[in-house]
Amino acid sequence: SDCSMNDEDDDGNDGTEIWKPLMDGLRDENDPLLQMSILELLEVMDRDDLIQDWKELDPIMLRMVGMNIDTEDYDQDEPMDGTTRKFKVSSLPLHPFCAGAALRILAKRNIPLDLYRHVLLSFGRKMSGEVEKIGFVDGISTYICCQRNENNASNALKAILGERELLEEWLNLRMAQSKLKVVVMNSISTVLLSNFVQEEEGQSLCMALYQSIGDINDVGAGHSTTEIIMEYVKSQLVELRLGVYELLTAVAKNDKGAHELMRYGGFFEFLCNRNLEIVKEGKELKFDLVKSIVHSKVIGLLASEVVEKLDQVIEDGPYYVKDNRHVALSD
Repeated sequence: SDCSMNDEDDDGNDGTEIWKPLMDGLRDENDPLLQMSILELLEVMDRDDLIQDWKELDPIMLRMVGMNIDTEDYDQDEPMDGTTRKFKVSSLPLHPFCAGAALRILAKRNIPLDLYRHVLLSFGRKMSGEVEKIGFVDGISTYICCQRNENNASNALKAILGERELLEEWLNLRMAQSKLKVVVMNSISTVLLSNFVQEEEGQSLCMALYQSIGDINDVGAGHSTTEIIMEYVKSQLVELRLGVYELLTAVAKNDKGAHELMRYGGFFEFLCNRNLEIVKEGKELKFDLVKSIVHSKVIGLLASEVVEKLDQVIEDGPYYVKDNRHVALSD
C-alpha cells in the first residue's frame, strides 16, 4: 500500500524515519493541532497498514481515550477468542479533541476484545458532546467490521450485545439529535452489511442487533424495532430519511430481516407508494430497498399479486410518477 510506513522504501529505509516523528507528535500534549493532524493521517490509512506491529501506538491511543495501560502487560498479538484477561489499567480524562479519532484507530488495530470492551465502557461513561458520541458509535461498528475473520467478528458482536450499558449508548435514538440519529443508523447498517453476516450465526446475531433497537428505544410502549424505524420515514429531514432507507436495505439483505420487514403492517404499501419520497437520492435508496426485498428468499413466501406489484415497481424504475393529470378539451 502507498500509505504503509512499515515497508522499506526505495532507498532501503524501514519507515522508522517517518514513524518516529509521528509518534513524537502524538505524544506532544502541548500541540493538540499536530496530534489531530497525525490522527487524521492514521484514520485514512488502510486497516492492513494500521495493523502492523506498532505496539508503541496503542498505549498512546489508549491514553487519549482515557486509559493508561502497563505496556509490559500488553500483548497486541493475543488471540481474539473472547476470553477475559486482566490488564493493569488506570483511568485518565478523555483527550479534549482527539478521543473519538483515537477510539476509531484502536478499533482498526484489533486490540484484544476484552480490553476494547473495557475501553468502550470507560469511554461511554466519560464522553460528553456530540463529537465524542460519534466517535463512540463509529468505534463500535468499526471494531466489529475490521476483525480478521468471521469468528472474531461474531465474538465482538456477541460481546457488545451482552453489555446492556454499551447498547444503551450505541443504539439510543430517543435522546439523539438528527445528525447523531443518522450516525447511529449508518453504524448499524455497516455491521449488518459486513462480511461475517454471510454465515448463519452472523445472520442470527445481526437480527438480534436489529431487535435490540426496539428493546433500547421502546421504553415500555410495546413498539417493535420496525415500528420505531418507520416513524423516521415521515421525517422532514432528508438526511434522516436516507439513513432509514439504508438501514432498512441492510436489514432486507438478511433473509430473516426481509421476512421481518414484510410482516410489518403497511410495509408492502410503503414499498409500492412512489409518491412519499420526493428527493432524487431518496427515491434511489428506496428503490434499492425494494430490490433487496425482491431478491431475498422472502419473495417465495409472498402471494402472487404481491410479487407482481413489487415486480412492477422494479420495472417502472426509481423515478416513476403516476400521471394523474386530466386534459380538458375545449371546443
